[in-house]
Amino acid sequence: YHNTRWWRWGHRSLTLPLAVLSLWAVLDLSPGMGASGLKALISLWLIWLVYWYVVNERPRLVLPFVVVIVLQSLIGIGQVWKQADLGLWWLGEYRLDPQAPGVLVVAANGQRWLRAYGLAGGPNALGATLALLLVMILPTALRAQGRRLWVSSAVLTLGLIGLLATFSRSAMLALALGPRLPDRAVRGFTFGVMRRQLVLTAWLYARFD
Repeated sequence: YHNTRWWRWGHRSLTLPLAVLSLWAVLDLSPGMGASGLKALISLWLIWLVYWYVVNERPRLVLPFVVVIVLQSLIGIGQVWKQADLGLWWLGEYRLDPQAPGVLVVAANGQRWLRAYGLAGGPNALGATLALLLVMILPTALRAQGRRLWVSSAVLTLGLIGLLATFSRSAMLALALGPRLPDRAVRGFTFGVMRRQLVLTAWLYARFD
């Protein structure tokens, strides 16, 4: 008996928008792109590989999500505390100086305060990432007991602090509204929740940031 499993491209409500955004990103590259353009294409291809792997294999993603939340939050909080980058250029961190032009900051009382970048392209991108992942691990965290409850609480708290350090209004609204969207949770992760959270985060990002 041979068990044949068909290849799945993903649900059209998520695959088609992702394809449009990918095409948009490719067309936005200059004809004479250098190393940065090549890096963008490789990153885009890796995103699609990960997406197809998730769609076809349905792996348990809670642990990878937790690792990303902890790593990005710690780096982002450290950047805000230091008001500079942490020297992690080898991990893709930007050179950050709140007094430099082009660096996203919060201005208060004549002072420029650096917003958390993490290892993302900017505070809003980091905020959107944390908001999405926090919603993804929330069902698992709510079912945790004993030691896992303490770990889940610590991860959620750290992620929330990291999100606040981005000062991203869209990400904060997405986190506040995302868990209220109805869906049936399956093992702490559903594509329905992910689709709705992605749409909500993207809309709020465009509307408020």
